Amino acid sequence: MNMKRDYKELIKIRNFAEFWLGMYKFHKSVFFYNYSDSIFLGDTLADLGFEMDSGKSYYEKFGETHLPDIDELQHYMPEMDIQLLGNLIFSQWRRWNHWSDYEIMEEKDFQWFVIAFERLADLATERYEE
Repeated sequence: MNMKRDYKELIKIRNFAEFWLGMYKFHKSVFFYNYSDSIFLGDTLADLGFEMDSGKSYYEKFGETHLPDIDELQHYMPEMDIQLLGNLIFSQWRRWNHWSDYEIMEEKDFQWFVIAFERLADLATERYEE
């Protein structure tokens, strides 16, 4: 589902991505915050029109069978549009929020979100500057 987004929606996406980029990038400075349990992150992704599709849109586009690690994310990222990347962020967040069996996020897991949110902000900026 690739939807056309207007200027206001793109600004909201950019602002959202920049906020969460900072939260994940500087996670060591944010005390007492459980990133995987922040339900409003998921609610906001849904409000912005992204879908928690368990990685389905990513799997279909790239023929993969699992959510990407950092290397795979960086490899496929140039081919991702704003919808696919937002859906993927939603699915990866949900993995940590629901399916991770209380694993603790490591630095590489935070870095995955930093890379993804940085690109989401870039995509939103590129689209509204066209």
